[in-house]
Amino acid sequence: MAEGLIPSIPAATRILLLGQVQEDEDDGSSAPSSPDETVLGHVLRSDKHRRRLLYEASSLSVAMDNVEDPAALLKVYRRLKRERLQHDVDEARRRASKTSGVRGLGARKALTDLEGELTIASTR
Repeated sequence: MAEGLIPSIPAATRILLLGQVQEDEDDGSSAPSSPDETVLGHVLRSDKHRRRLLYEASSLSVAMDNVEDPAALLKVYRRLKRERLQHDVDEARRRASKTSGVRGLGARKALTDLEGELTIASTR
């Protein structure tokens, strides 16, 4: 459900699954970073979409403050756009590999379109 593979759930709906079992930190799992971490802090830290938006906002803010390079903002904008397109291509590739039939055909067409956009964005 959190992977966005159920057709009846809109793509804009974000679902975050949290477990109650603490896993080892060696395997890169989402174990709490400290024993004092609250549940809310863990949820916010686990929200990849939120972290991505905060990263983009800070990157754009640093570029706007750069008065020495007038094209810095444009460079950061294009880099962020390429990164978003790459993420979208990865998601479309995952969806296309897990669907079949008419939905699979649509997913593969969407993947081809996104790959074309990524190619164009990479040449800029």
